[in-house]
Order: sequence, then C-alpha cells, then structure tokens
Amino acid sequence: MTYFEALPVKGDAFLLATDRYHLLVDGGGSAITLAKALAGVSRLDVVICTHADRDHAGGLTKILSVAKFLTVGEFWLPGAWTDYLEDLVLRPAAFAAALGEEIYEIFADGWSADAPPESEDDEPLPYDRDILNRTGTLSDLDRRTDELSVVPSDGETQPVPADDWFAALGGEYLNSAGARLPDARTVAAASARARPFAKPLTKQQAKRRHAILVDAIDTAQRIREIAIQAIAHRVNVRWFDFSAFKLNPPSGGWPGLIQPVNACELVVPPPRPRVSRVNFIALTTVNLESLVFQAVERPGIPAVLFCADSPLTGGRHGPWPGLPRVPLGGILMTAPHHGRVSNAGAYAIAESWLPGSSRVFTWVRSGGLGLPCAELLGRRRFCTACGPTVGATTKPAKVRLDPSPYPYWGWWSPTLPCAC
Repeated sequence: MTYFEALPVKGDAFLLATDRYHLLVDGGGSAITLAKALAGVSRLDVVICTHADRDHAGGLTKILSVAKFLTVGEFWLPGAWTDYLEDLVLRPAAFAAALGEEIYEIFADGWSADAPPESEDDEPLPYDRDILNRTGTLSDLDRRTDELSVVPSDGETQPVPADDWFAALGGEYLNSAGARLPDARTVAAASARARPFAKPLTKQQAKRRHAILVDAIDTAQRIREIAIQAIAHRVNVRWFDFSAFKLNPPSGGWPGLIQPVNACELVVPPPRPRVSRVNFIALTTVNLESLVFQAVERPGIPAVLFCADSPLTGGRHGPWPGLPRVPLGGILMTAPHHGRVSNAGAYAIAESWLPGSSRVFTWVRSGGLGLPCAELLGRRRFCTACGPTVGATTKPAKVRLDPSPYPYWGWWSPTLPCAC
C-alpha cells in the first residue's frame, strides 16, 4: 500500500512508501529521533536533503550509524555543497580557519553590528544579503553557474552520472588520519590573532561575528558528516544544484518517478571553488535555495510535492516552470517552511501549477507548534501540531490514499485532520 507519513521529529522529515521505492525527504534535527520514527523501515531507496538547516539536515548526519537496521540506496544532496566539500572533508581545520578569517574581515571592513533581520513571523534569519554583497559572492555565483555540467532534461530515462570525483574524495578520506572540524570558539580566537593589525571590533560586532561563526561551523559540520557517512557506508551520492536552475530547466533524478522542481542534477561538480566560504554555509538566505522535488503520479499512486522551506519563487529570471509532470488527479504537498507567514505566497503558486476543478489539493504541515499562516488555514490540510506532543517530537500525520477511484483520488489521515 502507498502511504505518506510526516515523521514525528522536530523539524521536517517525510516518508513516502510505494510499490517501487521508499523515499525519505529530510530528517529533522536528531538522528536518534529519526531512527525511532523509521522503526520497521529496513531500506530507503533515496534519501534527499533539501538544505543544510539543522531542522532538515541534522537527523541525517549519523542516521546509518544510529539505525543499524537501515540501508540507503542513494543520497541526493545540494550541489552547492560540492564547492568546498573537498577542503571540508580532507582539510577541515584549514577550511575553518579561512572561514573564520573571511567573517572577521567582513566586520573589520565596517559591516554593521546590528542584529540580523527577522522574517515576518519573527523567526531570525542568520544571514542577510549584505553578506553576499560584501564578499562579492553574487558575481561569483554567476560565473559558477556558467561552468556547471548538468544532466540533460530531455528523455524519459537518464543513467546515474558516474561520480568519480566523490569516489576519489572518499578514497582520500579513508586513507587520511581522520581530521576534525574545530569548534567555533577556537576558530574565532585564531581568526582574531591572524589579523593583529586590523581595526578592533566593537563588542557588538564581536558578538554578532561569534554568533554567525557558531552557526557557520555547525552548518559546515552537518554537511561534512553527511558526506563522510556516505563515504563510510558506500552510499552513492547525486548532486542537485539550485544555481544551475537559473539558466536550465530542471533535470535529473528518476524521471517518471522522482524529479527536481528547482534544480539540475550535476554530471560533475564545479572544477574549483567559485564562491566565498561564507556563502558556502549561508545557502538558505530566506530559504531561496531550499530544493524542491516531486514524486510523479503513476497509476495507483498520486503525486507528492515536497516543498521543504522554499517560497517556490526566485533564483531565475521570470516565474518557475512549474511541475515536471502535471498530475491528472489529486496531489499531496508539504507546507513550505512549516506553514510560516514568511512563505505564505507559496500556496497559491503551487496550486496555480495544477489547474482544473477536479483536482484535490491536500497540504501537510510538519515541524511547527504555533498556528499556521492564514493562507494555509483556508486550505484542506493535515497537521502534526494538532496531535499530542512529547518533548520535541509530535505525533506523526500518517496519510493514506483515499479509496475513491483514479484519477479523482484525494488523501485522508486516520488520526490528524488539522484543527488549528
């Protein structure tokens, strides 16, 4: 039987089980909690990480070590991670030192010590676009995009690109001494010593620099641990790049089964780093680069749109092209950014991709305990926040097929209709 489940984790983790595959999109913030939620699942054919935020990537960092009963066929990861992944895996101390110096230089050059802006729903944004302007990253990103080699979008089937680069990286790592990423306090002290003649930072600048550095090191550590886990367990990795979507239609994945909506699969990663290290760990400014995937409708199985934290807009000139495959019947969609106001416009965008009065739109909200935005309240939905909570976890919203016939099926939840 096909079923969809919003797993009981803090953050986002969605499981889709069909007769052809088991798909996990994101893993919440804890591998231990995720392993408990996956009890009874012995194999995941594809595990997708949409972006590096803790509440999406944290649970994936050590899942194969914690859940010893579980095997994974492939990891699908953000292509932007490849820019400095070799340094991060093989030379983490040098990477962290250079990252600390870059952040220090930004403040020494006069970057404001004001607190970072907040989104409309009062959630702090760890980075703002000013950091990209100050590092010259925006022009670097354009040059990086021109050099990407992507899987073509035509054809019904595509072979898995041979990732010789990652295999070679894995071999070097396994033969290395197993270096570790230093903590943020050590990096902060070293970066200050590296600039003894720079203009001293004010207390406010130093405080903000430290907060950004802590978040940056944490993000870099999650990226590194997911990559090392794939190396250690010999799991194939495929890379899906958001910036390539600026100039190309979405491509790659498993055409006809699971396809990217706002990314192109890379044949090989960029030849060398083209962006600052600061941007490498600031990939989710306003969640723009959060990857989106569609599980394609097939006979007996409706479509599922995994929105992650994406606003479903931006990153290219003009509107997005919409879904790779427009379904004939109902579609289940995950509420972007846990139903927060900051991404409220995404609901109308997603539904505009599916014209037709006969279609049933069903939204599933996960990971948020507050009330969802008004735009979500008026829609057919299920919600993990409406179940009893235990600590940081919530009751899962298990959603199964409506018994009505194809192609007019909907979805239903035996436990958690949204009562927000």
